[in-house]
Amino acid sequence: MPAKSKKVQPMLPFPKKEKHTIALIGCSKTKTTATDPTGYIAARDLYVSDLFTKRVSYVESRQLPFFILSAKCGILQPTTPVRPYDTTIDELSEIEVAEWNLSVANMLMTYLTYDFERPKLSNVTIEIHAGAKYAEPLGTILGLFGMQIVKPVESLGIGEQLAYYKESLARGT
Repeated sequence: MPAKSKKVQPMLPFPKKEKHTIALIGCSKTKTTATDPTGYIAARDLYVSDLFTKRVSYVESRQLPFFILSAKCGILQPTTPVRPYDTTIDELSEIEVAEWNLSVANMLMTYLTYDFERPKLSNVTIEIHAGAKYAEPLGTILGLFGMQIVKPVESLGIGEQLAYYKESLARGT
């Protein structure tokens, strides 16, 4: 049976404003097998772990635009159709991880240029909601360009992250 994708408004275009906060959410190993008849599913619906869904809920509750960090695809808009895959960042070689980080930074710059109307990079805050292997050195690379990098759950284990998102959602923050 094909997956029922949530009614999601397209992310673009983004409103023109002085400052932007954009969230990057790490994908998850746990994925659905339900797809449409062509084998595709919206990226936001592919990943089904409790941690991923709580991260998305948290970011959406704050009305932040977000992208998904994918070991296979780099950076995905939530509505991007993808096929299920099994690649993890742990499977990539050292050079592939370096290439992945540079590629993700480049893709984000492209989105900032065309979809966010070329904001001043010092006015861009990137919130990274992902494991350490996805967050670094990506956060450092983006920081080198003047962006503010925030990692709200950087030092927390998975259980602590789940609690953080659950409590934040309950408080409405």
